[in-house]
Amino acid sequence: MEANNVSKLARQDGRFAVTLADGQQFLASDAVIATGLSYFAHVPSILAGLPAGLLTHNSRIVRSADFRSRQVAVIGAGQSALEAAALLHEFGASPQLLVRERSLLWQSRVLKSRSLLRRLRSLISGLGTGPKAWALTRFPGAIHQLPSAWRTRFVKSHLPPEGAWWLRKRVENQVPVHTETTVVQARESDGRVALRLRSGKDGRERELVVDNVVAGTGYDISVDRLEFLDPNLRANLRRLERSPWLNSTFETSEPGLRFIGPASAMSFGPLFRFVVGADYTARVVSGFLASRGRSAP
Repeated sequence: MEANNVSKLARQDGRFAVTLADGQQFLASDAVIATGLSYFAHVPSILAGLPAGLLTHNSRIVRSADFRSRQVAVIGAGQSALEAAALLHEFGASPQLLVRERSLLWQSRVLKSRSLLRRLRSLISGLGTGPKAWALTRFPGAIHQLPSAWRTRFVKSHLPPEGAWWLRKRVENQVPVHTETTVVQARESDGRVALRLRSGKDGRERELVVDNVVAGTGYDISVDRLEFLDPNLRANLRRLERSPWLNSTFETSEPGLRFIGPASAMSFGPLFRFVVGADYTARVVSGFLASRGRSAP
């Protein structure tokens, strides 16, 4: 069932008490949290004070056409920010990309016809090309066996913000891009947004006034963001930084409670931030529950 239909998940007599949004209640021996990126949209504190009508996380854009004829600052350099900027431009808005990095990174298109040497040096997998991507998809459970400190560093550093090759022509020479640019202040100004920007190595500052800000600023996987979890249950969960600690069957420190999807990445590696990790996850979780004659809500 969808997490949005669950208003509360709590412990009760060794089981899980589930309360739905319509008030229905039931008990379950096991529970699997599969909320994807819901609840985890990250907005930097420097933007968080803006009124809701002026600030939108890119994941909450319902219709790009709603921004038609408006000047929009899109903040971020990853696929979601780049795609938001492209769509806003194509639906008649005037977006500008604000990027902290020195340049945008783009994936390279893999040619169908490649030499044998090229195929061996740059193996193709569901996570992209190269030996790391191949190893992650070929041995999906291996990273879980490595020390937590190394694994968390790897998850943070692997796959930096970048855009898909097919999106590049829809951004370059279409949307103005301001690199090495950081937002140092954001405030409402006569129904618009005034952004104080710091740019370049010399740290020069300027002001940019726009109608709306779109935050393509990623996601913060944090157990504390899951409001439907009972506070006592949430407090008892062992963490890897802010993410749940998980054993080899995706189970938390609370017996019977499991997290899958992006919330499992700190325990299992970057593969599990993507759909390509779902096959291994489904086989492990369903296999374990079936071996015990259980099913999870």
